[in-house]
Amino acid sequence: GRVPARAAFPYLGANVYRGDERALPAYHVTPLGGVRVGFIGVVTEQTASLVSPDGIAGLTFRDPVAEANLVAGQLKDGDPANGEADVVVLLAHEGAATENIGSPEQLAADPVFGRFVRVDATIDAIFSGHTHQPYAFLMPVPGTERLRPVVQTQDYGKKLGKVTLTIDPATDTVTDARAELLDVVGVPEDPAVADIVAAA
Repeated sequence: GRVPARAAFPYLGANVYRGDERALPAYHVTPLGGVRVGFIGVVTEQTASLVSPDGIAGLTFRDPVAEANLVAGQLKDGDPANGEADVVVLLAHEGAATENIGSPEQLAADPVFGRFVRVDATIDAIFSGHTHQPYAFLMPVPGTERLRPVVQTQDYGKKLGKVTLTIDPATDTVTDARAELLDVVGVPEDPAVADIVAAA
């Protein structure tokens, strides 16, 4: 209850099921500067081995890549009942299992996360987290000549992931993309947050 009560954002889990129904919303669409951005959330299939069984009783965790592809297709299929989006961003609680990822090729070859970088072309950017590997790459989008940002921002707030997408408003397509990791060290502290940390 500590986090959800204070969260000003929805919890998403496109691959979290209770029986045949999703236990959490699969996506959330937010208008940003006249562009409808759809965020799809998935969690690692390892969840059952990472948390207390009592906390996930009755839940199953389906293939996150398959569920992300399914939802992304719905967000771009022209049917307003599906919550249409101009741009689709995947928020994946999963990351590279291999240490010291230093190139897009290494990330694509990762035995766990390699599948994620090959998600459907309807997904325009991927933010990952879970394994705390710092990377910010532009990765080839399958079946296209486009590049897609894929980022993970290390751990403990050391980095901030920044993705910049340029959108053609006439076609609602991404025409340019950038990905970078910004170093948080040296940024002035927020006094209110610093007080909470000091008290803890």
